[in-house]
Amino acid sequence: MHTTRLREATRAITALTVIASTTVGVTHAACWDDSTPPKPTTQYNLSGPAGTVIDTETLLMWKQCVEGGGSSVCIPGAISYLNWADANSAATGATWAGYNDWRLPQLSELQSLVASACTPPVPTINSDAFPGTFSSNVWSGSPYAYLSSGAWAVGFSDGSALTYHRNSPLSVRLVRGGQSLGIVAPTSQTLTFVTPAPTLRFGDTALVAAPSAAPNSGNPVVYASTTPAVCSVNASTGMVSLTNTAIVGNTCTLSANQFGSAYNGQNYAKAAQATQSVVISQGAQSVA
Repeated sequence: MHTTRLREATRAITALTVIASTTVGVTHAACWDDSTPPKPTTQYNLSGPAGTVIDTETLLMWKQCVEGGGSSVCIPGAISYLNWADANSAATGATWAGYNDWRLPQLSELQSLVASACTPPVPTINSDAFPGTFSSNVWSGSPYAYLSSGAWAVGFSDGSALTYHRNSPLSVRLVRGGQSLGIVAPTSQTLTFVTPAPTLRFGDTALVAAPSAAPNSGNPVVYASTTPAVCSVNASTGMVSLTNTAIVGNTCTLSANQFGSAYNGQNYAKAAQATQSVVISQGAQSVA
């Protein structure tokens, strides 16, 4: 009789799902909500310690790969599957990237990684920030309140949250920070284009620059074209050139961006995007 009840209870908690959580300040709908866009790569700062990712909205630092999956080059076939107790022990004993305060994420924190409005291929997570992620169920550190043998996990095949028996073997993703990373108010960063807006003729190139004023995080300034049909720009050097489809009268719009940082006792907000417009003119001709 006792064995039958335990099986029934296990099936019951495994079947439970939730699709949203607001504990970290943002509602994260599950994958089938087509009204919510996926998480953009620009939300994640990859310029911190190797193998880590900082979410600039929640100020959480994540280990880039699940346990057993390698460093910044994640290998799905090498994933370690642990029960809940061993997952907690692995988290508290981890010293990844020189930090010793890693932990299992709370359910709401783990759900904050779910990419909404996602379509196949899965998994439902930003693959630029978390490459090689397998569509597996990942333990959270949140116990299930109604059954002492259960705990919450998130399935990264569809973004749902499920409860599992604590003896179940699931994958583990480590997190650190939260309040400890965000306890210092973020310092602003400012970008300003210091080069005059160029007038670009066909066949010409121009160099633009938008350095970051002090104080700043030291992260690189990244340039982009918001009018890719008209012009392109080298992301690191700021060298601008026209496309073959550009015509006189078009406007080439450039942007400059800089990530913030929230580690090693620093907390810099990402810089407000700076923009600059390039006028396209006719090239000179001469007849002799």
